[in-house]
Amino acid sequence: MLQLHKHELSCPVCRARQPWQATCRRCEADLQLYVKALRSLHSAQRQVAAAHNSGDEAKCQATERYLTWLQPQTDLDTST
Repeated sequence: MLQLHKHELSCPVCRARQPWQATCRRCEADLQLYVKALRSLHSAQRQVAAAHNSGDEAKCQATERYLTWLQPQTDLDTST
């Protein structure tokens, strides 16, 4: 599972570490959608933990499926 830092992120374009903001400080890439997706991912992680702690297995499984869909793919084949 992807671990998110509460106060900073890495720009997916230039990998600069920076606070969660809409524009990269280094390359000026638009990060609005990226930040929104990371916030959704962070929220889903908290929901899974809460559902697990409350014993709500159905919600836990449904949220885990969403979390699997939402997580970034790190092993994409870019050779084509």
